[in-house]
Amino acid sequence: MTADATNLLAEIHRAGGDVRLVGCDSLKLVAPKALLPELAERVRAAKPMLLAALAGTGPKPSGSKEGGGALNPRHNDATVQHLTEETESDFTIPTHPADWRARHHEALAYWNAFRPAGEAARMAWDEIESRWHMRHGERLPHWQCAGCREPIGGFSALPLADGNRVHFHRVDCLLAFGERWRRAAAVGLTVLGLTPPA
Repeated sequence: MTADATNLLAEIHRAGGDVRLVGCDSLKLVAPKALLPELAERVRAAKPMLLAALAGTGPKPSGSKEGGGALNPRHNDATVQHLTEETESDFTIPTHPADWRARHHEALAYWNAFRPAGEAARMAWDEIESRWHMRHGERLPHWQCAGCREPIGGFSALPLADGNRVHFHRVDCLLAFGERWRRAAAVGLTVLGLTPPA
């Protein structure tokens, strides 16, 4: 853990707050309401460093939305939580539709430099679908196959990057889950104003 990350975490703890990993590439900041805006900005600015630091010290992924690791530290947003006298409540800083459209535009520009237009459009769409899934996709319990939805039981399981697992001996499970999460991602991205390639 770098000295900067250590100092920031120590300062947050002294203020009565905490930072921990949630999901694949998000941080949760708990802090007194009066300090929340300032600390949230500092956590956002230091997010890649904090992700790297906490990934080495925090709990391992469990397949649920809690836990996590630094899969994509280039995303620079965080989940923040403030404490009030009455209760704790979550305040999530959303990723705006314009941010998703801008990221898709960047992916298109990148892939257009290396591939023909149609292929570049498909690759950029695949990339943004994957990002959406890693952030918002369904996470099933560790015991359940994400493809067929049946218990893994005594069979071998194939762990996936999103924390889900599928039956290792049934390729149909992997294919079914892939089709399902891509459909969900396409719907989510369409709602955000993105258009899939033809």
